Order: sequence, then structure tokens, then C-alpha cells
Amino acid sequence: MSEARSLFGRAPTDASSSSGSRSRSGPTVSLPDAESRRQLLRGDNGSTSRSNASFLQAATPIEEFVAKYQVIKVSWRGKYERILALAPTRFCTIDQRDFEVTNTWPLSALLSISLDGSDSQGFVLALKGPKKDEQLKLRCRFRSRLLSDLYRLREQNQQHNGRPGTSFQCSKWSRKGETLSCSLDVGTDGVTIAQPGVVRSKYLYTEMEHVTLLADSKDGFAIGYTGRSRLFFSQQRGQIYQRIQAAAEAIGCKIKARASVTAEKIQEERGYYGLNNGEPFVQFHVRKLTPKYNDPQERILSLHEKALVELDRDEKVIACYKYSDIYVLVRETTSAEQFEIQFRNDQVRTYVAKDRDGVLSAIYDICVTCEENPELFISGVVNQRGLRLLPFSAVEDATETQSFFNDSSIGSWYLQRMASLGKFGNSLKVGDKGFVEIVAEFNANVPASGISYSTKQSIIADALRPMCAQLYYVAKVKPVPERAAVTLIQALFRISASYCGFREIGQAGQISETITNLLINGEEFVVFWTTLLLRKLTAHAAPKSATLDKASLKYCEEVETQNKKVFLANTYLTQSLITHLEDIDVEPDTGRLPMLSSFYDWSSGIDDIGGRDCEVLQHPAKSSFPVPLCNNRRGVHITPEDYSRGM
Repeated sequence: MSEARSLFGRAPTDASSSSGSRSRSGPTVSLPDAESRRQLLRGDNGSTSRSNASFLQAATPIEEFVAKYQVIKVSWRGKYERILALAPTRFCTIDQRDFEVTNTWPLSALLSISLDGSDSQGFVLALKGPKKDEQLKLRCRFRSRLLSDLYRLREQNQQHNGRPGTSFQCSKWSRKGETLSCSLDVGTDGVTIAQPGVVRSKYLYTEMEHVTLLADSKDGFAIGYTGRSRLFFSQQRGQIYQRIQAAAEAIGCKIKARASVTAEKIQEERGYYGLNNGEPFVQFHVRKLTPKYNDPQERILSLHEKALVELDRDEKVIACYKYSDIYVLVRETTSAEQFEIQFRNDQVRTYVAKDRDGVLSAIYDICVTCEENPELFISGVVNQRGLRLLPFSAVEDATETQSFFNDSSIGSWYLQRMASLGKFGNSLKVGDKGFVEIVAEFNANVPASGISYSTKQSIIADALRPMCAQLYYVAKVKPVPERAAVTLIQALFRISASYCGFREIGQAGQISETITNLLINGEEFVVFWTTLLLRKLTAHAAPKSATLDKASLKYCEEVETQNKKVFLANTYLTQSLITHLEDIDVEPDTGRLPMLSSFYDWSSGIDDIGGRDCEVLQHPAKSSFPVPLCNNRRGVHITPEDYSRGM
């Protein structure tokens, strides 16, 4: 195994929980999904009023959505639910009952946006029509974020190069005590800080914590963002402040101001920033890729109990992030050393490290194994917001979901969509792209912790039939097509978290053979997700919110034992796991991530079922795994070499 070999295999494809797919040749189509496109294209040309023909003409390529929102459309016919989907050059409404496009408009048709003063969720889009102008009245729980995205896309589409009176010359105080000359542009979605030839920062109104005029300075002001204040000086600070407040109010944001703040206070706060997190568990030397600098910058990623702290080479704090704010770890498929951290506010930080896998392993370990952020997952690409119906930081509202989908959860609704498509029979072919894309959307909208624990058995069973059938045939291909395989595995991973899913997957036809083929024929990204699924199926843990009686608990134990027998009695399956462990011993710099944490809980339960077939996994390689970082709370010393050697 080559040291530079991609952990996730040969193809730069990914199907992580909210990422969808992407290929080397460019973005794949996911607008709205393959199933909907087939339904729309089956009709006569222009025969349906539910879709705008220009949106589907072959001469106009169908774009990926960059964001979706659940909205209420208000018209003379009444109020009804729709999905508002935003793309780089257009936006459209989608009927959530069948995912058909009902209307579409180019962004150039958007004349103006106004808020409903009597409704905190309401707004009106003035649109240029073919004969006369029209209005689209909508309501959205995330109105400010929706309008921020819509303004940004419109300006990008119009190749906006600055409007008169929105750009100001400023001086910015840096953490090193230097004063840097820059321009500050007050946009419709946020404030952009730039120097000649490069954009240094952008602060979105939806994430701004405060905008404050300093009490001890006639030209000083501060912008609070991501937990710390940025200090600026400008002779035009009054105009800047007013324009920021006006632009924020236009999308429904109310930005507060701090009282009696001085420049000295801001500088003092910056000096103490990130220093109250205790001793680090482990530190990694990395290089940061940022548009602020032409060359990679030396950095240290310091992992503490509750936060990830980024330091410079002099060990001064650059940034401090809560683990709970991390949304996904991205292991770049085109580089042996590059990785990204994507946060719930859509920000992305890019780093390069020789021990890239060790860094990812440690962050994943403290977040998932130590339960600082159980929803964290690992992807091959930055996640596509366009597959989700909610922002990354949003929590599903059961009442809203019931109203929109007439179902208890978005996950349950997607399961029924998959089941319906599977019932079409011969229209569902092996490796069907449309079906896999629906599964990818399911993954994007269901957290890593899985579907509701009480999801009905009938809903799960109907969705599992086509899903397991697809995975069975995909797993037999050599090599396994990663995008399709991982998408399906991740869906099973989420379903297995439920009471009935845990049982149904273990009883699925030829599931043991499928898992074996994935381990034998799959590259390392496939193996990684397969081992996570195996752990889920052989070490069931009901959520704390579930109230199970003694009979139910006993039943779960019986299913767990049965699942272990189903999988571990397969000699080829257990031998393939041993092979992967031996590869780690032989090539310590490769293959660490597939085994990450999977064996902490999973292999420890092997003795429960006994028998020679299970003894094969009592392998010396297990002793080479480092102690989980959460054990450091009990005084265990962890070093970067532990992750380089053991993972």
C-alpha cells in the first residue's frame, strides 16, 4: 500500500451524510433529484403547468441547488407548503408531495425584496413577469438566512463589482498589534474586508454578534463574529454603522451593540481569547491554506476537552472552535495531506498535514467516541447545502415536518419515498442513479445519530428491500463503486440506530455476504463506513430518551447476539477484518481511519457469543490502537505518535 494512497480509494467520490456527490468532471445534477427529473421529462413538451419549460430545456443545463428552504406560499388561493430551492442563476418552488417543480424564475427577474412588518417570518419577492410584474409572498422559519442566500446569489449572478457608496477605507487592528489598511464593503448579505487583489474576510449579518461604536474613539468600531471582536478605525464609521444596520434589517436581522466598550477593552479580550480551555490532550503541527496569504501558514491544532484551538508557530491563539460547532471533517481525495473542517455556520478551514489521518482520527475520536459531538462524520468533499431542507445549524421541528410532509419526521418521509420507488419494479435498475440520489438526500437530512428510534417497522422494512438489493449487487462489483456503496451504507447506518432498523437490517437477505464483499472488494472509504455499520449492528445502544421495558431490553440483547452470529460466523468476513488489521501493522502510515473507533466497542463484545468463529478477531493488532482521547480525563497521556502508530 502506497503511503500517498487515498484513504477513501481511487475515485474522488463521496456520499457522506450531507454531501451528495461530486466528480472530477464537475458537479453532478441534483436538481431536485433524479426521480423528479424523470417525472418532469416524461410529460409532453410544455404540457404541464407545474413546471416551467425553460427550466428543463436541453440548451439550459440543470444546475445543482445551493440551498433549500421549507416555506409557506401565500396567495389568493390560500396558504400552502412549498420548498424554495436556490440555484446559481435561478430559483424555483417545488411541491414537496412529489418533488415536482411548480414554478421557476431567473435571478435576473428578482426586482426587489421586502419584509412583512406584521410577520417575523413573512417577506415578498417582486418579480418581473413576461407581461406584467408579479409578487411572490412567502413565510419561512429561517427568513434571514434565506434572504441572505438569495441576495448573495443575485449579486454573484449579476457579477456585482461594488455599488456606489458601499465601500469604505479603513484600518484594521490585528492580533499582532499591527494596523492594516483595507477596504470595507457593506453588501446585502454581509461585510467584506479586502486588500488589493485579495478578500481577507467576510462577516455575514446572520452570524454577526454585535456592531459597536467605541466609547473612547471617534473613528473606532468593532464587529463581533465567531466569538471574538474585530477592531476597525475609519473617519466614516458613522456611515458604516448605519449602512450595516440598514442592510441587516433588510433581511430581518437585528444586530446589537455593546455598551461602554473601548479599544483597550477589545484588545485585552483578544489577548485572553482561547486561553481558558485547560491543558491540551494532543497537538498537531499543520499548515493552513488561506486566501489571506500566498503561502501555507504554519499552525498548531490543539485538542482540548471542549474546544479545538488553532495556534500560530509562536503558540499564540488564532481561533477557538467548540467541537459542537464542527459539522463535518473533509478528507480531500485529490491530495494525500489536505483536509478541511466545515462548521455549522458554513465556514470552512483548510489545512495540510503529513499525518492527515492522525489529525482526523483524533478529532473524530474526541467528538464521537467521547461524545463531545456525536453527530460528526467524515466526508470526501465539503457538504452541499443544496441537498438539505434545513440549514446545517437547524434542528428539525416536528410540528413543521408534520405540516409539510404529513409525517412525523423528514427521515421517515424519505424512507417512504425510497420504498415507493422500489415498488416500481423493473424501473429500478441496479445502481440506479435516481434511487442513489434519493438515498443521498435522506443521508443529508438525517443526522449521523440516525432516524427516530420509534420509526415504524413497516416503513423501515419497505425502504430496506430496494436499498439492500442495490447494495448487494453494488458490493459484488470489483472494485466497489464508492459513491453508490457509501451512500447506501451510510443510510443503513442511520436506519440501524432505530429499534426496528437494528433488527431488520440483520435479517435482510444476504446481508452477511454483502458486508463481506464490501470489506473484500471495497477501498478504504468503503471499509471505514462498513466497519462503522458493523459496530452499529453488533453493539446496539438505545438513546437516553427511549424508555424501554425489561422485555424490550431483553429483546434488543437477543437481536444483538443474533446479529453477531450472522456476521461473525462468516469466516470470509472475519478474515477480511483481520487482513485490514494486519495491513495497519505492516503499513502504519496508511489505513488507520477505516478501523478508527470501530473496534473500541465492537470487538470488545465478541466474547459475548463465544465459539471458534469469533476467536479469529482476538488479534494482537488491537493492542496497537491508542487509548481514546476521552480517557485522558483520567490521566492517560496521548501523543500525536499514538495516532500515527496506532490508527
